[in-house]
Amino acid sequence: MSNKSLLVVLGCLFVVTFVAAAPHTLTEDAQPNSLIVKDELVNTDESETDFLPLPKVDTEDQTEKSSDVKDSEMIEKVADHYLQQDSHHETWRECLLGMKSGLIHDSQISADSQWNWKWTPQNARLDHNYYGWCPNTHTAAKHHWIQVDLLRGKKVTGVVLQGNRHVDWYRVLTYRVLYGNTEQNLHYVENRFGAAAEFIGCKDFSTPSVQHFLQPVWARFIRIEPTTWKKYPVLHFDLLNC
Repeated sequence: MSNKSLLVVLGCLFVVTFVAAAPHTLTEDAQPNSLIVKDELVNTDESETDFLPLPKVDTEDQTEKSSDVKDSEMIEKVADHYLQQDSHHETWRECLLGMKSGLIHDSQISADSQWNWKWTPQNARLDHNYYGWCPNTHTAAKHHWIQVDLLRGKKVTGVVLQGNRHVDWYRVLTYRVLYGNTEQNLHYVENRFGAAAEFIGCKDFSTPSVQHFLQPVWARFIRIEPTTWKKYPVLHFDLLNC
């Protein structure tokens, strides 16, 4: 190879090496905060959040909900707590006083009212039929109630409550219980503060809600008084004696 050809080859190698080593330059259309990488425009401005992970939402920083919604959610959560406990202790079925079995006769069951002939107090037996008892909520009654006459004083330790059994929006959420040996002299079952105890009702339409009194009571008459409900205060029930 001649000296002239050798110089040409060396010159070409020098040009190629220089171009390959040269730094990338910005295009005319690119902004100072953008780079061309594999023909794609990638934004490097950290002030933009479109390409960042979404921030975690702090649930405690949410807007306050209405009191009605919060109260309803509280009742559902507390009911869920009690139902989870009760579902693992089905021995309460051995303590039923007779609504489910029929030992308590229809003539021993009464109520302040009924919606119509389908929703009678006699239809309120635990695990029985489609309907259950529902009072006439259009009356001027201050409290609605359903009552059992045990014919003589008996030991009662609690209540098992159930909803409509087929329709979820017919059920009692909370209730109170009265007891006594005459209908004219009934007293509320009390909580540990000496006030009328508010018992948790049904979380859904079919699962029994088992509630025990703080102390057993001895009484002839037991009266259940719904205090809050979903749509309509429909219930089935039985009493416990152990």
